[in-house]
Amino acid sequence: MKNIKILLIEDNPDDVELLREMFLEAHCSLAGFMHVDELSAALELLEKESFEIVLMDMSLPDSSGSQTFYSLRDQIPETPIVVITGTKDETIIQDLLQNGVQDYLVKGTIDPNSLMHSVNYAIERQRLLVSLKQKTLEIQALKESLEHIISNNADAMVVVNRRGVICYANPAAAEILVHEREELTGREFGFPIAPGKASELNIDRKDGSTIVGELRAVEITWKDSPAYLASIRDITEQRQIQDEIADLSFRDKLTGLYNRAFLEAEIKGMNTERNLPLCVIMGDVNNLKLVNDALGHGEGDKLLISVAQILRKACRKDDIVVRLGGDEFIILLPKCDEAAAMRITDKIRTSCEAIAADGIPVSIALGIAVQYKPGQSALELLDMADKRMYANKFAESKNRYSSVIAMLEKSLYEKDYVTGEHTARVRKLCVRFGTELQLSKNSIDELKLLSSLHDIGKIAVPEAILKKKGPLTDEEWEIIKKHPETGYRITKAIYGMDLIAEDIFSHHERWDGKGYPQGLKGEQIPLASRILSIIDTFDVMTHDRPYKSAMSKQDAMNEIKRCSGSQFDPTLATQFISYLEHGESMGGGDENLKTQGRYQYG
Repeated sequence: MKNIKILLIEDNPDDVELLREMFLEAHCSLAGFMHVDELSAALELLEKESFEIVLMDMSLPDSSGSQTFYSLRDQIPETPIVVITGTKDETIIQDLLQNGVQDYLVKGTIDPNSLMHSVNYAIERQRLLVSLKQKTLEIQALKESLEHIISNNADAMVVVNRRGVICYANPAAAEILVHEREELTGREFGFPIAPGKASELNIDRKDGSTIVGELRAVEITWKDSPAYLASIRDITEQRQIQDEIADLSFRDKLTGLYNRAFLEAEIKGMNTERNLPLCVIMGDVNNLKLVNDALGHGEGDKLLISVAQILRKACRKDDIVVRLGGDEFIILLPKCDEAAAMRITDKIRTSCEAIAADGIPVSIALGIAVQYKPGQSALELLDMADKRMYANKFAESKNRYSSVIAMLEKSLYEKDYVTGEHTARVRKLCVRFGTELQLSKNSIDELKLLSSLHDIGKIAVPEAILKKKGPLTDEEWEIIKKHPETGYRITKAIYGMDLIAEDIFSHHERWDGKGYPQGLKGEQIPLASRILSIIDTFDVMTHDRPYKSAMSKQDAMNEIKRCSGSQFDPTLATQFISYLEHGESMGGGDENLKTQGRYQYG
């Protein structure tokens, strides 16, 4: 979990709590998080403590508007500040951005991803700005300290007469311009001189290289004639840093693709007649939430990076690939008709099919919109592509989710063949016992699905633990105990599977409340989970495992009797034992049991 020292200045408790929850959801530790509700309290705290970033509401009880930011900036000039505002006033925001605010967030539009992106971006940009400032100060200090000694100055110093001819050049000029000093004297200077003003020059040097120089000049008298003293400073590195800062503001940090800010700046300029036909491809990565929930956000990030690489590789040199955020991507394709766009999307789909995230198939829903004639706005084009993408996503969803389930089961069984055989037996016995309990057909179908997928969360458990012979360590056992929660997140994210998510979450709960992960007790546990718990345990006891040998059917039944009322629902346990002993229909059963939970008899 990332630990960032954050100061939040916000007087609305609801907004404070919301931001705290978003940081936690984005896996950002709150160990370094502090909050104050007034500017004065913030200024007092900042005298004692330093923070990596400050998030500031524009409207506070003791200060409001731009002055709130300027008061903070003056006290902490090297700490990045992100403004949180309730309204998007472009004039105020532009003024603040030009005067040191690193970013702004509009209340009501913030989510965990955009919040962390803004925080990380602000910290990184401030670091580069501080680095740039430090380098600039160092260069300025050097200039000031050596300005009176022209011959030893680190900058190129040349005296140019009014005819534009060089009369003198210091050693630095020879080095910067890659000429012998003697060669420079008597040559035309070749650059326009504006005394009192700084200008940038692209200087093509004798050795074939090009540098960026900053030219400054003052009027002087040279050998009784009016002339100019011109200095040329090599600012190539400084310009590169500035370009990096500018590029950083237009790049997605995770994938390296262009970001939403770049799209907003570029799309209007691309929507011109010379780029027609102009094509937009909208893409939405499928199964990202499933990968995040099942395998962790690190694997989800790897998936996004892989998709970004596929998109770049499938596109042409002049196409622009943008990550909007989350699982959404946009491709701008100038001079591209629908047929060419279809070839690109086919290439993208084929490449996606070749990768998988630990058994979870990777795919992307795509939508194409093409503008052939002038007059259509960029927003209309984007909207059309977006609608077509979501239409395709919906049409493909059921088949895709079925394939996801099949791939997950296959991946799990490849990790642990015991789990596959165990699941098949449990499914068969669940259906038979459910029939004896006179469950409805829908309830039996759901119980069958639950028995098939109850261990799906083990896909996130390392294979070495699943196949370990001998007792598990405490640490390994804690990893195993997470599989109901992982299974819950997986099925909750899959279309049509959410109806058994709670049952999966609860299938290791105990009647006496000593189970996991929630510690549910008695009838708080879903009926399907209670049925599965008995049959799951019975099957484990009566079959060999890497860490134990199977016990007899009779011993397993005795164990279920012993644990009736503690681990197992006593009524269900009694009926299950009776079913095993007699194999006869149990009729209507307990009237109370008929109506409890979501499953019902009859």
